Amino acid sequence: MCPSPILDERRPATQTYLIFRSGKEEFAVPSQRVLEIHSIRDDDGTQLSAQHIVVRGQSIPIVSCGSSSSTDSRTQRRRYVILIAVRSAGALPRPVALLADRVSKVVPIPSNKITALPENQIPWRIARVRLNGRFKHVIDPDRLVVP
Repeated sequence: MCPSPILDERRPATQTYLIFRSGKEEFAVPSQRVLEIHSIRDDDGTQLSAQHIVVRGQSIPIVSCGSSSSTDSRTQRRRYVILIAVRSAGALPRPVALLADRVSKVVPIPSNKITALPENQIPWRIARVRLNGRFKHVIDPDRLVVP
């Protein structure tokens, strides 16, 4: 697999990331890839299913980040949808939805604080960073497996 641009040595010294929690895990996604964030409420007209969400008439695939079991009550509490731009080889960027229990904030993270992970079974978890004493998984949106 080709190296992620997020870990490229020529990247800026500091980049901004959106921090969010899904299940028991916390994540960081490059903020320049975030298109919009939606709160999920029963009365807002947003239609949510297991594989896609309909926003303003457009069906957008959902990619689950957090590890959760079907009996985990946290799966019932997902309250936010983060729409990000994903690029595929030879295609225009398209929106993909990430489910989140909590969206924290956008934070600048120095590149030297991000630690690359060895190849693993979850190819979009490319690195981790420690912020406020807790590790966050750094996501490469272009490596997400989109249904």
